[in-house]
Amino acid sequence: MNEKDRQIQEIINSLSKKLGENPQTITESAKKGDIGKLLGKMDEKQAEKIRSILNDREKTERLLSSPQAQALIKKLSGEK
Repeated sequence: MNEKDRQIQEIINSLSKKLGENPQTITESAKKGDIGKLLGKMDEKQAEKIRSILNDREKTERLLSSPQAQALIKKLSGEK
């Protein structure tokens, strides 16, 4: 496992602990684009912040173009 894969796994594991959800379930939900269930388990302030970003095209594009997001997308899509 390379450094980026390790970092992504750490993020997933951290999210898993915070949400009380299985890491595999989080990964599968992300792959399917089904984050509603995950948002429902978050603190309302955190969930609202994520909704705000996702509802703002410019913020979403900025977030998705970050190196961390690109690495996570590759990991979730099975790319190496």
